[in-house]
Amino acid sequence: MSTVREPSAGTISSIPLPVAFKMSTGDVDDLIRLYPGWKGRFQQVSAGRFHGTVQVARGQFVRVFRGTADQVLLTRGASQPGWIDFSLITKRNQQCRWQGRQYDANHVVVRGAQVGVDNLAARGAEIINLSVPIELIRRAAANSLRLNGDPARIDWQCHCVEPSTLAAVELLAKRFAESSESNLGSASDCYALEQELVVAALEVITSQMGSTTNELKRNRSELISRGQDYLHAHLAEPVGLIDLCEVLGVSTRTLQYAFRDRFGIGPIEYLRMLRLHAVRADLKTAREQGLSVREVAHRWGYHHLGNFAADYNRHFGVLPSKTRIGAIDQ
Repeated sequence: MSTVREPSAGTISSIPLPVAFKMSTGDVDDLIRLYPGWKGRFQQVSAGRFHGTVQVARGQFVRVFRGTADQVLLTRGASQPGWIDFSLITKRNQQCRWQGRQYDANHVVVRGAQVGVDNLAARGAEIINLSVPIELIRRAAANSLRLNGDPARIDWQCHCVEPSTLAAVELLAKRFAESSESNLGSASDCYALEQELVVAALEVITSQMGSTTNELKRNRSELISRGQDYLHAHLAEPVGLIDLCEVLGVSTRTLQYAFRDRFGIGPIEYLRMLRLHAVRADLKTAREQGLSVREVAHRWGYHHLGNFAADYNRHFGVLPSKTRIGAIDQ
């Protein structure tokens, strides 16, 4: 296997959690504050008192925007150099117009970096937008999905997708925004979730970029073995689906299928399971070392103690404090 660069650096505890916030406002001009430095504007088209709610999450790789407004809203401005935007068309926003075009539900609008923003949101529409850096798309296209073509050449596309495909992207986007805002889960989970979100979004444009069908057949047992070796060796580091596919030199589908066939869960779920077991091992010696449950959890990237305890209890059927053999440590 050819040598590849390590996709991540640092330890889990050093990964910053995504920056996220939610804002409700009665002034349309407040929305521009979400995008300091952006050369664009939000304009209220319909008449009446304005009220809007916006949720934004910015992670290691992606940006997720989710917003609603009770007035017709025009958004116009320059594109983001180096980024590609994915806008999900659902039943909750199919009355909107994108570059002057209206689409039925179960479509995804893809806007390249050379195309400016020109969107008209209908009253009460829920807008969900995912922004992904072109460099990450290149990585995923070359390694995770085996796609041909340069993502930087994408200008303006609209893809009709299966409802299940759109629902998967929408669910991941909402999970990322909500978990980021409330600081749920671990930094490692957010890191992996971002890459899952990118892969799911890129599934939409696979056919347009051209898929490769000549992927080399690999022995599944050997692939699983190499995957396990890598995950064990990088257990204390951030690892996402794109990273893992890049290292192993296989497509997302190949890797997911191999792990699910062997373990009944995907590779990232398998990694989470390994980390929970690593936490469990540390908890068993934590009392002697004078470490609290919080300190052990933080070592493995869990920053929200309540949600960590719930995940731990769901997996092992016992609270982490019981494993430590003592009272709950705060």
